[in-house]
This record gives sequence, structure tokens and C-alpha cells, in this order.
Amino acid sequence: MNKSGNRWGKCLPLIPLLLLAACGKEPAATGGSDSAALLPAGPASGLRVNGEAVPQPLLEAYARMRGWNLTDPSQLSQVREKTAELVAMAQAAREAGLLDDDQLQGDLALSRLNAIAGRYVEQTTAAAASEEALRAEYERERSQLGQYEYQVAHILVDDQAKAAELSARIAAEGFAAVLADVQGQPGVRDARDLGWVTRTQLPESLRPVVDALGDSGVASEPVQSEFGWHLVELEARRDFAPAPFEQVRDGIAASLSRKQALELTRQVVQQAKIEND
Repeated sequence: MNKSGNRWGKCLPLIPLLLLAACGKEPAATGGSDSAALLPAGPASGLRVNGEAVPQPLLEAYARMRGWNLTDPSQLSQVREKTAELVAMAQAAREAGLLDDDQLQGDLALSRLNAIAGRYVEQTTAAAASEEALRAEYERERSQLGQYEYQVAHILVDDQAKAAELSARIAAEGFAAVLADVQGQPGVRDARDLGWVTRTQLPESLRPVVDALGDSGVASEPVQSEFGWHLVELEARRDFAPAPFEQVRDGIAASLSRKQALELTRQVVQQAKIEND
């Protein structure tokens, strides 16, 4: 529900499906020409560059990328001008032999694959989630958030021995003093006040520890998570009321769409025959 950055690192899986807004059509071969075609086949736009016809879908792709409207004469003129510039430069690159460059061909292939995969995800997951599904997801997320927000400080270290050493120091010197002293030291990955967070913004292993501290306190022992070993202080706790459904509805719809994309990717990859020779 909260729009908050991930304080714990990049722990979510990444899928390279929508990285590039390329036109993504395979270039058509030119009849009887030894030079590679730059432009895909498609309905004519009336624009030619050095005799090479620029298809209408390419103008539309450029307009989408820039957020321009082709029904607006001034914006259409800009689209035609800028697209012509790109085509002319690409033609010059072709004449210079750059289309034979393996790195460039790899970049072009990756752009095309991303565009194709992205379009497949869009079309396959295009059906909007029902209102019932959105509300069910809202209730699920609300139950995970809990009824409190926590003001938390932590020291995150790489290994258990270092965590035990700092835990002993905290018992003798106090959490704030140790936190200030260890910032930037080798083996200390993070040492700071995290501000106000909800339960879902904490690593799962820290949630019961923070809950057990009541209104405030210092965890008696280091806690391990996927990021390392944490020494935790709960500075304060306050009641938390999640935003109403109507306020976060669009965000929930986007979240469900991302989940659908991840699940689709998982299913496709699971069914694919992938060989590494």
C-alpha cells in the first residue's frame, strides 16, 4: 500500500521483458540488393529518405515513444523530421559497414526480442482484473501490513561473529553510540535509522522480533535475514491505518498485472526446452 523504496536491497526478481520501446519488426530483405535493409515492410507513410520508403508503423512507433499525437499537424511534422534524421544516420552507418559489427547486431537482436516478449506479455495479460479480485488483493495486503508503524534503526553486518561482537557492545554502550561508531566500518553493510516502516517493509525474520519489542526496545540478539545479520532497535511504535481501497486501486491493479507477468514468464520458461552446451 505504501509507496516506499526498498531499504533492504534489490531482492525482487527482474524480468527483461519491457526494457526497450523498440518497433520490434524483423527487417525485410531488399530485392536483389547486397546491403541490409534498415526498415521493416509496412504501409507507406509517404516519407522517403534517399529513396528508401519509411513505413507508417515506424512513424507511429516514434510518436508513441515521444508521446506525440500524429493527428496534430505540428507534431506529425516533428515526427517525420526526426524519423527522417534517424533513417539518414542509420543509412550512413550502413554505408560505413557498421551493420557487420557483431556487437551492434547483438544489441539490435536484444532490442527486438525485448519488444516481442513485451508485446506478448501485454496481450496475454491484457484482461483487467475484476473488482472482486482487486478488493481481495487489497484485503490480503492490508492483513499483512498489520496495525502499527515502527520507527526502526538497525546495524546490518556480514557475519554472525561481527554481529555478536556488536551486540555485546550495544549492551554496554547503548545502541545509538555503537550505531554512530560503526558507520562505514569494514563488514558493516548498513547502519542507520530507517524511519517509519510497516511490517511488510521489514525482512520477514525481523517482523516477529520488532512485534515482540512492544512500544520500544533493543533486540537482545542479532537476527539473520537474507541480507545478513541485523542488530535492531525499535525507537517508537504508532497506530497505522492503511489507505482506503479507492485511493490505492490503481496501484493494486498494477501490482496484479506485474504478478501476472512474472507468472507468465515462469510458466513459459518452465515449459521451454533450454540447453546449455
